[in-house]
Amino acid sequence: MKFPTLHVGRGSQVGPLTVFPLWADKPAPTKRFFSNKSGSLVVSEREGSPVVGELVVTNNSVEPVLLLAGDLLEGGWQHRAIAEPVLIAAGASEVVNVKCVERGRWSGAGEQINRGRKTGPRLRSKLEGSMQGKQHEVWAEVDRFSSMQFTSKTASYVDYLNLVEEQAVGSDVRPLDGQVGVVVAANGHPIMLEVFATHDDLVQAWDALISGALADTRGVRSVRTPSRRVHRFIDGLESVELSRTAKAGLAEKVVGLGESDRLFTSISGVEWDEELVHLLVLNQRHDLFADAQ
Repeated sequence: MKFPTLHVGRGSQVGPLTVFPLWADKPAPTKRFFSNKSGSLVVSEREGSPVVGELVVTNNSVEPVLLLAGDLLEGGWQHRAIAEPVLIAAGASEVVNVKCVERGRWSGAGEQINRGRKTGPRLRSKLEGSMQGKQHEVWAEVDRFSSMQFTSKTASYVDYLNLVEEQAVGSDVRPLDGQVGVVVAANGHPIMLEVFATHDDLVQAWDALISGALADTRGVRSVRTPSRRVHRFIDGLESVELSRTAKAGLAEKVVGLGESDRLFTSISGVEWDEELVHLLVLNQRHDLFADAQ
C-alpha cells in the first residue's frame, strides 16, 4: 500500500505549537467503525489476577471500535495507555496490550474509565513504531514530567495531563471542512503527522491530540514553523510503502518502509480490508525526541 497523497493548509498557532491541516486523496472507508469515544466500551482488569500489561475491552456497540496506541484508559488498578492499535468487533471482547503510566499505584476498582484522552507524542513513541520501548522506559518517560515543577503521589501521567489541561488557554483552532489529518509542529519543525479515516474521526480526537502535544511542549517558546518545512517533510514520505506486520483485531497493523528510513521517521498505521483507516508519523529528528530514543 502506498503512502496517501496529502495536501497541506495554512498553519495556525496554538501556544508553542503550529498546527497544519491536512486533506487526503483517498476515499472514505466503505465500512463503518467507531472511535474510542463512542461510550460503548467496557474496560476492566483481567478476572481473578490483574496483569500490568493487559486489559480486557468489551465493545457493546453495533459497529467495530478502533483503539489507537496512546489512548488512555484511566482508573482500574492503575492508569494505562493502549500499547498497540486494535479494531474490536461489535459485541466482542479482546485482551489488549497496554503500558502502565502510573507506577505508584496497584489498587482500586476493577473497571477503567475511558475519557477519550491520549498521551503526547513522546509517550506515543514509546508505545509503537521504531522507537517502541519497554515498560520501564515508559515509566522513565513519565518520571521526566516530575522535573517540570510537578509532582504526583502515584507517579501518574494522568495527574500531569490534568494539570496541563487546567492551565491551558482555550484555542479556537478547529478542524476545517473535509480535513482528515494534521501536522503538529513546534520550535520550527514538524513533530508528528496523523491522518484519520474520516473528518468526524479527526474531530473526535482533536482536543485529546492537541492537549497531549501541549503537555509535551510545556515551557517551549512559541516559534512559528514555516510551511516549507512541513511540505519538505511530507514530500520525503511520498515514496513510502506501507507493509502489513501483524493482526490488530479485525484490522492489520502496517509500518512504513523504504526511503523514509533515511528521514529518521517512525511510520505506523492501521489497515482494514485494504483501506487505510489511521496513520501516524513521528519525526525522530525533532528536539522533542532527542532524549527519548
